[in-house]
Amino acid sequence: MTVIAEELGVPTVPFSTWLEALEDLDRKARDDPELVLHNPALRLLSFFRAAQVGDEWEPIGVAKLDLQRALRVSGTLRAQTESLSEHEVCTWLASWKRTGFLL
Repeated sequence: MTVIAEELGVPTVPFSTWLEALEDLDRKARDDPELVLHNPALRLLSFFRAAQVGDEWEPIGVAKLDLQRALRVSGTLRAQTESLSEHEVCTWLASWKRTGFLL
């Protein structure tokens, strides 16, 4: 995750801290609707509020998946499964920036 944060020039923060900041922005957006146009996450605030939180969950409420057993019993997975490299992450981010998906 730090590679993504570095490439985008943003800090990494706990989900709860980010959600609290989004809640604060939502309160400000009541007086300034333009804020919603510049921060689309506000449109998904109810989704983020409902997210499961805990060690067994990813930050937005998706269950963490453990592949250890699958890797142990599957030779194919062991042979063909690799983590994404920093280079691959940077390539994807650059592509998304070129297409306008990321600013």
